[in-house]
Amino acid sequence: MRRATALAHDRGWPLGIRGGGHNVAGHGTVEDGLVIDLGSLRTVTVDANTRMLSVGPGATLGDVDRATEPFGLALPVGVVSQTGIAGLTLGGGMGWLVRKHGLTVDNLVAAEVVTAAGDLVRADETGNPDLLWGLKGGGGNFGVVTSFTYRAYPLGPQVYAGNLVYRRPAWRTAMQAFRDWTAELDE
Repeated sequence: MRRATALAHDRGWPLGIRGGGHNVAGHGTVEDGLVIDLGSLRTVTVDANTRMLSVGPGATLGDVDRATEPFGLALPVGVVSQTGIAGLTLGGGMGWLVRKHGLTVDNLVAAEVVTAAGDLVRADETGNPDLLWGLKGGGGNFGVVTSFTYRAYPLGPQVYAGNLVYRRPAWRTAMQAFRDWTAELDE
């Protein structure tokens, strides 16, 4: 990966990065350039004591959920299991747990990144904090993330979720019923 990134940089080739492969905008490929496919890097390691996750850039949300669930943990992620964690994270990451625990990217605490020059660096609060800031929404094209480290949260064992869809004539009544029902619920 380091040599491929440096080669693209040195030759001035466009570089496309394919992570989990669920990219409707098509950013995982380029014309007349080099594509680095990280789809096989799907390892998810859970440290239940610290509630930290180390996740490969090819992992999907399903991979993350399968790894965290046995420990009663969850990472705030999207809602489609086939979505790649890398693109979701670097794009923000909106899902079921956003109101309680923030976006996926809000829970990113560190990343291993191959820079355009081919150097492997770690970005966290104490080392390369500007790079971590950049990965968390400061723009794009900072390098290729080869590993993500996240903070996870306890969840379960019972979880209730779903979508309720109402047509316009029922909106007022539905919202009032929801307000009344949730007023006394715990967090």
